[in-house]
Amino acid sequence: MGSVLWILIRRQWWLAPVILVAAGLAGERIVIAHLRAQLLACQAAAVKQQASIAQLRAGIAAQNLGVENLLDAAHRAQERVATAGKARQLAAARALSTAARRVARIEAAPVPSPCASAAAWGVEQAAGLARGWGR
Repeated sequence: MGSVLWILIRRQWWLAPVILVAAGLAGERIVIAHLRAQLLACQAAAVKQQASIAQLRAGIAAQNLGVENLLDAAHRAQERVATAGKARQLAAARALSTAARRVARIEAAPVPSPCASAAAWGVEQAAGLARGWGR
């Protein structure tokens, strides 16, 4: 049997390199198929991550818009408060000016000499000031 094997090996020697090359090509094909599968998985993961990034960007943009709206609303509210405060200050200044003019008129007016008349006149002037201040 040893001689038959030796005869086959001597006659078919060229098959050994062909078998080795075929085995190498088969191994390369297996590696290429595995790498293609990994590439497809990485591409799918990249698409998924890009979609996630786009969704996060949209969420951040919406939050930024909400913050801008809140800041604008707060600014408008502060402006309204400031305008109302200025209006109150202007009204108080006008009332004070009116009261000061009335006090000046009262101080310049002649006070009646009889005591009862002077008291009645003072009460009347005080009531007028109180009515004017309440406006």
